[in-house]
Amino acid sequence: MNTDNIFYLILVNLAFALLVASTASAQESLPDKERFTLLSLELEIERDEYILGEPIHFTVQMRNDTDLPVIAHKKIAVGHGYLQIFVAFEDGDYKKYLGPQWGIVDVFGNFVTNLQPGESMATSASILYNHPTRTRTSIPSKYALIRSGKYSVKAVLYNIRFREMIESDVMNIQMVEPEGDDAAVWESMKRDPRFAYFIQTGVSIPSASRIVPELEKIQATYPASRYVEHIKLALQKHHSR
Repeated sequence: MNTDNIFYLILVNLAFALLVASTASAQESLPDKERFTLLSLELEIERDEYILGEPIHFTVQMRNDTDLPVIAHKKIAVGHGYLQIFVAFEDGDYKKYLGPQWGIVDVFGNFVTNLQPGESMATSASILYNHPTRTRTSIPSKYALIRSGKYSVKAVLYNIRFREMIESDVMNIQMVEPEGDDAAVWESMKRDPRFAYFIQTGVSIPSASRIVPELEKIQATYPASRYVEHIKLALQKHHSR
């Protein structure tokens, strides 16, 4: 290797080292609230097709792909209100989904931590019953996904002061009309959204004491229905309380 080539390689390596150092220095000098936006947020949904009335189970993961610690939540969960889910039907606008007991958990004390490079944290939840609010930006129906067709879903995570946010990629799912035994079960369920609340939580709303015996009847009458798997889990959770 001649002297010119050696000199060229030295310059290339030096330039690369300076670029890495300047990037790290710039990131290190960022305020915490701006560094939060360098975290990544991933949304995973179990399947890409469901029948109407099935709970949509998903996982959200926050990860630090940077080279420096980032001040972030000690825990992410839908109950705290920082993690939010938005849903769009077909080509419509995104609407905020508000599930059972979402955003009602108080946060006490120090709720932040230094998320180290390469570290991550995740949480799982589901979409089914929705608490409608009187705003144009929220889902208006008690069943979040009430019509058959394509839905786009994304997750948004706000920092502790709700000043910065990170957003996941969009996941698309297809909701289809149930058939056969599933259609018979859905006909009963869609008339009363309290079925959805119970299936999602295992908790019976005080004004809906009949929900448990009716779901037990459905389970016995339509054992092959796809809804029965979710009904069984909800009943087990309910009876173990």
